[in-house]
Amino acid sequence: MKITLGFKFTYKDWLKLIVIPLLLCILVVFLINLTPKYETTATIYPIVESVGNLDRSALRKMERSARRLIWSMNQQKQKKRITTTHEKLAQLQSVQLTKQFIIKYDLKKLLFEDKWDSENLRWRDTNNKGEPSLAKAVKSLNQRFKINYDKNNNVITIKFTWKSPVIAAQIVNDYINFADNYIADELERIKLDELNRLQRLNNEIRYVSIQQDLIAQYESMLTSMNSESGPSARQFKVLSLAYIAEEPIFKLSPFLIVLVLLLSVFLVFLFIVVSKKPNKKLENTASNII
Repeated sequence: MKITLGFKFTYKDWLKLIVIPLLLCILVVFLINLTPKYETTATIYPIVESVGNLDRSALRKMERSARRLIWSMNQQKQKKRITTTHEKLAQLQSVQLTKQFIIKYDLKKLLFEDKWDSENLRWRDTNNKGEPSLAKAVKSLNQRFKINYDKNNNVITIKFTWKSPVIAAQIVNDYINFADNYIADELERIKLDELNRLQRLNNEIRYVSIQQDLIAQYESMLTSMNSESGPSARQFKVLSLAYIAEEPIFKLSPFLIVLVLLLSVFLVFLFIVVSKKPNKKLENTASNII
């Protein structure tokens, strides 16, 4: 089955079909990059319990049961290390942490500066909406953040984009410091809850053997908390702080460009078809008169 248009495309028609969509795509790219934006990057890695390599030659000299036990313990440590890393990464990207970060540094005014009246120190009542919600602020901030984890090198890269390079670097560095303290406080809170639970169980249970076991667990956890407090309790080590970018980034949205290209080609084609139809009718009328 053949579909015929009933007319032929001229050189000008083909020119329109190619040039107009390309010009529209260039215009879109220009508008996207009209306001210069700067991207800054920081690199950190999560501090977790190190697991040494097993001495295989020493293992061979041991009994089979001892060899299996040491191998199993090493595997458990490896799994715990991976789990702890993933937990810290999840906390670093958590909505709750981002919410607390926005609240502490009062970032709503920065994220929605067009809605904030700096002279009267109040939110503009745009469409009766007033102050933007915290959920919107989290979404806006997360759109500018990119957090990637390189499992091979155990390194986390944090990128942030903003129109001011100084503010971009400051936000990333503040975020790392805040996240470090926030996660450390959360871990301490969990351990305190566990200590309270053990103490409560110890008061409720009257069996001496069980009490001794609970006391041993309590003292072990308390010693662990005391040894981990202070500067050594940091959750991340900063490999490189966020720098002040000197050059703005060039943004290119492939999806948007393809969408504009396809839509513009379709509309130009439709315009050409519609503009050809009256001419065809006139030609038919003229031939009938003759």
